[in-house]
Amino acid sequence: MANFSLKNFLSRAELQREKLKDYRNVVLIQIVLIVFVLIFSAPLHENSRSELSKFIISILSFCGAFYAFLLWDLLRNFSTSKLLIKGLLSCWQPLH
Repeated sequence: MANFSLKNFLSRAELQREKLKDYRNVVLIQIVLIVFVLIFSAPLHENSRSELSKFIISILSFCGAFYAFLLWDLLRNFSTSKLLIKGLLSCWQPLH
């Protein structure tokens, strides 16, 4: 059975670097999402059924899924609860 907790394998300094890297990634994707929404929200308000709007929504959906994965990855650094980590990973399923 896979062990999803990084605390068992990394030294204290390595764990701190991993936390900082994951936190930086989460903040960067937040900035990208906010900027993207602010720039491209006008076509969504004008005509939500246009091809451009569908493309924008697809990009936002991909970024949202990537953001959810980054949050899960960040959680692994702060929690040793295997139930919590595996439970959240099992809830993260693609839409059908």
